[in-house]
Amino acid sequence: MQLFCSNCNGTLFTPQSNIDNSVILEKLRWESGPASVPEPDEVAPILQNARRDLEEYEQEIHKLDSRRSFLTAQRDRLRDTIFQARALLSPVRKVPDEILRHIFDDRCDTNHFEFDPASRENGSDVSGMEPNASDIPALALSSVCSRWRRVGLAFPNIWARISLKVQNTQLLENFSNLLSRSQQWPLSVTIDMSKASVEITNLECSALFVLVREYPRWKEFSFYSNGWYDVDFFAHRVPNLRVFKSHDIPEMPSAFPLAQLLHFKLDPDDMVIQQTGELSRSTRLISLDVNDFVKDLGAIDISSISPITSSTIEVLTTGSQSVPLVPRLQHLYLNLGARSFKDEAVVEMVKSRWTLGHTMSVAVDRLRSFTVIFRRRGKVLGNMAS
Repeated sequence: MQLFCSNCNGTLFTPQSNIDNSVILEKLRWESGPASVPEPDEVAPILQNARRDLEEYEQEIHKLDSRRSFLTAQRDRLRDTIFQARALLSPVRKVPDEILRHIFDDRCDTNHFEFDPASRENGSDVSGMEPNASDIPALALSSVCSRWRRVGLAFPNIWARISLKVQNTQLLENFSNLLSRSQQWPLSVTIDMSKASVEITNLECSALFVLVREYPRWKEFSFYSNGWYDVDFFAHRVPNLRVFKSHDIPEMPSAFPLAQLLHFKLDPDDMVIQQTGELSRSTRLISLDVNDFVKDLGAIDISSISPITSSTIEVLTTGSQSVPLVPRLQHLYLNLGARSFKDEAVVEMVKSRWTLGHTMSVAVDRLRSFTVIFRRRGKVLGNMAS
């Protein structure tokens, strides 16, 4: 019996062993004793032919495997070619660099880094640890292709939004790259030390100190701590700071630039903030956002912060009804958790801002939009706009 190739019908080889296996199996099952052992001359040809055929089969299988590997590689290469050729027709390639920069600006919100002091104490090797691509969008987008890299490197704004969570002592290479690629662009900085377990003076976090050296470029600063750290450590030399966000009002040093702030957000985390008098130093605020853990907002002569035009306030009390609250206010959003509220007073206030009287001693802007939400009433009063 000859074996033929299924493709070309050519002869592959002719097997030499044609013995019936059932005969050998029958002898193994039933024959025993000295008389059952065959002569070597009877078995040797069977073994020789079977071994020769086995080698022939192995060679043919090897040829088929090699051919299969070759065909698989060719298939994968063609798939890559098709994928790359289709990419040439991708609509995004037609997008001008100006539009691409807008897309980068929209998608690159904040670049997050975490640093953990406990890793060194535990003997962990974190020097090779890399953040997820979604944590550092500027780096991820600029790694797509040479064009995107060129656009990303020419747009320092997307590299200047940095969030640093102190948990890891190692300075990642990507963190240094991020700062250098932001060039001299104003920085938006978030520092989260709420999980840090050591004093700032003993903290061996080179990334933190590298970031602190960039004080002059800080424009927006968000600070979260566990109460151990003085905000002055971070913000006593920030001539360009305009936005400050925190979940607490620490003891503000006299050097803290409250007077130059344009935007202030206070979002306490399950704690009641009593001391808010520091805000009276923020005489240039145009937006103020506080929540209902702030109990003493009325202690501020908030009417003196005249430039405020937009305010998100979840609790609001005033010590005097004779002076209108925030004369320059144009947009007001109230989110209230109280079960009782003087609706009439709010309505009168809103009406007074839309129908300005001539007897007011302070110039008052017209209220452009007003929204009030009663969280425990389950409905919205307003969302009115002029």
